[in-house]
Amino acid sequence: MKVKRLFFESVKEGIKRIKGEFGPDAIIIDIKENVDSARKGYEILIAIDEEMTPQDAPASLVIKRIEEISSTIKSLSERMGSMESDTMKYRVDAFPPTLRALYDKMVQNGFDPKLAFTALSEVYGETGKLAEDSGKASYFLKRVLAKKIKVSAIDGSSEPILMLGPSGAGKTETTKKLAKRLLDTGVPVSIIAYEPQRRERYNELMMFSEHTGIPFYFTVNDEDLPFIVERETRKKIIDVTGNELLQKKAMDRLKGCKKLLHFPSWIRSEKMKDYCGQFNGNDVTGVIFTKLDEEKSLGHVITHLMALEKPVYFLTTGMGIQDIVIPDQETFYSLVLEENAWRHEEKGL
Repeated sequence: MKVKRLFFESVKEGIKRIKGEFGPDAIIIDIKENVDSARKGYEILIAIDEEMTPQDAPASLVIKRIEEISSTIKSLSERMGSMESDTMKYRVDAFPPTLRALYDKMVQNGFDPKLAFTALSEVYGETGKLAEDSGKASYFLKRVLAKKIKVSAIDGSSEPILMLGPSGAGKTETTKKLAKRLLDTGVPVSIIAYEPQRRERYNELMMFSEHTGIPFYFTVNDEDLPFIVERETRKKIIDVTGNELLQKKAMDRLKGCKKLLHFPSWIRSEKMKDYCGQFNGNDVTGVIFTKLDEEKSLGHVITHLMALEKPVYFLTTGMGIQDIVIPDQETFYSLVLEENAWRHEEKGL
């Protein structure tokens, strides 16, 4: 096996030429950008085997080559990530100091670096030299965030609301908060709970109903849902079990509902994507992020909202019945740039 060091103007051009000249068996060992060198471009280190074809190689050598290739791919991926990070740094350094400071704060608060760069690039594009004024930079950043995240509200119409999401997302607590909010604004409201597995939810919601006067219905059978919904004339909030298969049944039974997905603030992006994939083809109306008081910083929540590309209806910020927020551009700005004012420690709890 021979090692060759080659130079190209771009990585894309280099990989294309390497495949053409040395074939698919050439192993890329490393890629380096010649940032400070007089010879601009990329240095690509490859390994080629000129003595033995894959057909002639013994099984042990093939396995070894596969392991080498896997290791090289992993190394290359890490290297590309490092190069991308370095490139991002150079581009951010071109911002005025005000925007660089905003970028650092956004990333420190858990906001995705690429999205932070994109948002601030839009700010810079709209403001130019005005971005050197911190007040104007902040004002335009709020506008950019508000443009990227749509907010929707629950009205007083009779359209039922289907509360969906993984177990532990806080659906029942949010159901109570939303029901109380609607009641306080003069909207007649009722709660329907579909829970075949946890009888304790019945007791929890029954106590809430007795305390607030909000009517409450409970069923363990998805076939009963349409009948309960049809006969109940108030605004209906339907609290559905966290079991994904049973949630799909409820969605199939109740076609004309607002379908709101609940996610706790600490959910990982991979888990959230996997969960959303379960409802592929179903028309999810929007999202609610819950338990914001359990996280140190909340920039990642804005990252999630941008990734989902669904309207956000509410945020819940604690265990209290009033701890529900309809977000606006000020809220989004606070989430990406400021400390979490709802955190347990901040409340002294």
